[in-house]
Amino acid sequence: MKRRKFLIVAGVTAGVVVVSASIRRRSIEKQLQNFYQGLRQPDPTPTGSIASSTLDILGAVTVALLPQDIELTHYQDFFRWRAENLAGFKDLYEKFAETLDQKASQKQNCEFAQCDRETSLSLIQNVLPPQSRARRGRLEEAQMLLFGRDRWLFQEHIINDIFQIFARTDALKAIGYKHWFGQPRGLEEYRRPRATQN
Repeated sequence: MKRRKFLIVAGVTAGVVVVSASIRRRSIEKQLQNFYQGLRQPDPTPTGSIASSTLDILGAVTVALLPQDIELTHYQDFFRWRAENLAGFKDLYEKFAETLDQKASQKQNCEFAQCDRETSLSLIQNVLPPQSRARRGRLEEAQMLLFGRDRWLFQEHIINDIFQIFARTDALKAIGYKHWFGQPRGLEEYRRPRATQN
């Protein structure tokens, strides 16, 4: 084969490889974009009341993630309301609770709700995605498309929600407010006698 013909064939081959790699990369990026958009809402499964065991596990997760002096009832009310009124959340909460219970049974030979705080945090970390996107390579992101959707839904619709509720409620009390915004309080304070000053 003459040198000129060889260079033409090599150039065409290199061009085809570059174009196909570019198309493949765009395809993976499009799949990842669709994947992340799909995390906005869980699959539309039926609504309904969640089991008390599931609610106990969600409460244990909340207690493990947040400071000790929180009011747990409004977190549980939030989870209960979402499960009963928004499609997909009942199934998501039950799947999360079941996953944590399985991990606790495998690693600690106990139920998740009975684990100590340090163990609970470790188990929670095991069912969530890696926190930093910089730590994930292309191969890991491609694996997430196949296997990791539940982990991302857990992060997006359970863990993030817990921290958002905390920021709007108990965090305000932790920094000195007597009540959080929107909490009824005026009539109760009106009925209390003012402290006398000497």
